[in-house]
Amino acid sequence: MKIYGLHGNTQNKNIFKKINLDNFESLNLPGHGGEETIDYYSLENYALFINAKILEPCILFGHSLGGHVALEIARKNKLVKGLITLAAVSYTHLRAHETRHD
Repeated sequence: MKIYGLHGNTQNKNIFKKINLDNFESLNLPGHGGEETIDYYSLENYALFINAKILEPCILFGHSLGGHVALEIARKNKLVKGLITLAAVSYTHLRAHETRHD
């Protein structure tokens, strides 16, 4: 099964270059590593961008921001069969932070 690696905010897909698995593919988030940009940066838009690249059952491995994007994708995409996050704050904490007004 394909495993997609999603990097953190200040990184690009090269962060995973030492992972030597035939079924592993690292992806750049929009605006990172020479990837095209998007008009408005949000978890939802990052997820839409990456989601368009998922064409087969897979496992998502997300580091930091990539973990948040992976969570957003996994909530809606039935092709995502597994999820691994590293150094990603919990989804509920993230949503609470987005609604704060202090």
